[in-house]
Amino acid sequence: MAILEVKDLCVDYETKKGTARAVNHVNFSINKGETLGLIGESGCGKTTTAMSLLGFVSPPGRITGGSVIFKGEDIRNYNDEQMRKLRGASISIVRQEAQNALNPVLRVGDQIGEVLREHGEKNNKLIEERIDYQLEMVGISPKRKKSYPFEFSGGMRQRVMIALAAIAEPDLMILDEPITGLDVIVQRQLINLLAELRAKMGLTALLISHDLSVIAEMSDRVAVMYGGYIAEEADVVSLYKNSKHPYSSALIESYPRIRGEKKTLKSIPGAPPKLLTPPDGCMFADRCQKAKDICFKQVPESVVVDGHRLRCHLYSGNSKGGV
Repeated sequence: MAILEVKDLCVDYETKKGTARAVNHVNFSINKGETLGLIGESGCGKTTTAMSLLGFVSPPGRITGGSVIFKGEDIRNYNDEQMRKLRGASISIVRQEAQNALNPVLRVGDQIGEVLREHGEKNNKLIEERIDYQLEMVGISPKRKKSYPFEFSGGMRQRVMIALAAIAEPDLMILDEPITGLDVIVQRQLINLLAELRAKMGLTALLISHDLSVIAEMSDRVAVMYGGYIAEEADVVSLYKNSKHPYSSALIESYPRIRGEKKTLKSIPGAPPKLLTPPDGCMFADRCQKAKDICFKQVPESVVVDGHRLRCHLYSGNSKGGV
């Protein structure tokens, strides 16, 4: 059962030089208990897509098309009050860089408990018990709930963010680069913590990351974004072993491997397209070593090949299988 269905989502940014389409007819769904990984280079539209789900796109950006179906309802039609009730309780987010996301002048326990208070819980004893439970669940002593964010390390602040996001037991959690900028030992601890939460809560999540190893370990399916489009989507094993879109293959080839023969990493030549002046055809054509004439002239349609949904002229007319 799909908790979330995103259909033809478009997000534009108005600038003095024109309109930049940051999210371009994006489609994906997330089933209950599933984690969808969203990967791609910086500026490809990952975080803008995530913020759109919560209605956090603000001027000069605006959602210009599509629908966001959450538990059967199009929440794009919700008013501000309905969205406030939804955020935190039904859909929560763990932001990148907790130091900036947490309020520096409020104790961490008060910030965690505020989620419950904002959604109608008035029993202070119950709130305090839930705060203690959440802190213990993320590996922090409840005695630290009266501490301020600056008294915690980066890893502990990120644990607080996870506790805050999980306290209302939301139906969907958005994990936006949840371990970026932390040392590898703390990253491993947080990956294990999120795996435990998934087992205990049946966590449903949208995971955004540049780290292909994190996506591989934590995701069931993967969507690869490029130039505002979903270039390819498939189950995680199939995508990593048999990616079909040239961009997906290039990303995987550029990632270092611990095992196997040591060799120079491949890089993707060129740079992502300028969204103010997008190409007429495929967004990846200028950097693609397999590009044909049609790739520079026409935007590829979405096709399904062996369970992979992708936009690529190399597979036009060969749609088969399903996802």
